[in-house]
Amino acid sequence: MDLITFPAGDYLPHAVIASWSTFAPGRPRHLFVLEPEEASCIDIVEPVSCYHIAICQGDPKQCQDWVNRHYQLLPEDYFTLRPDNDSKALCCRHNYSDGRRLIIIWMCVPPRELASCIFSILAHEALHAAYTIMRGMGMDPDFANEEWTAYTIQFLMNNYTQSIGIPVPITE
Repeated sequence: MDLITFPAGDYLPHAVIASWSTFAPGRPRHLFVLEPEEASCIDIVEPVSCYHIAICQGDPKQCQDWVNRHYQLLPEDYFTLRPDNDSKALCCRHNYSDGRRLIIIWMCVPPRELASCIFSILAHEALHAAYTIMRGMGMDPDFANEEWTAYTIQFLMNNYTQSIGIPVPITE
C-alpha cells in the first residue's frame, strides 16, 4: 500500500479528516481535498527501475521540507521550490546520498472549482517522470517503447488515485 504522509506533522490536516469521514461513508478510504497551506506526499517505488517517486501536492515549503527529511537528502542536494517560481507543477530528479534515484513531482492545490484539473496536471508530470526513468535505464523515449511509457504513466496515476481514495481496479 502507498504511504500518505503530511509534512506538517504526523496528523491529518483538518480538511482531510473532514472529507475522509464524510465522503462515501462505509468505504475504507475516502477522497481527500487539500486546502491552501496543507500538503500531502505519496511515496511510490516504481518496480522495474526501482526509482522512488514522491508525488507532492500543496504548500511548497511543507512539501520540500518533507521530501528533504523523508528521503534524507544531503544539504547540497536539497529539493527546493523557489518562491519566485509561480509554476503550478514540476518534475525533477535527485539522487540519494547512497546513489538511489528519486523523482519528485510537485503540484499546487487548484481552487475547488478546478479540482479535477489535478489529474491532467499529474498526467503531464507523469510523462516527464516516465521519460526520466527511461533515460535512467538507458532507453530513448520514442514510438518503439510507447507502450512502456503508457504503462508507467498508468502506474503513477493509479497510485495517486488509490492514495486519495478512488478505487482503481487491478490491471495486468
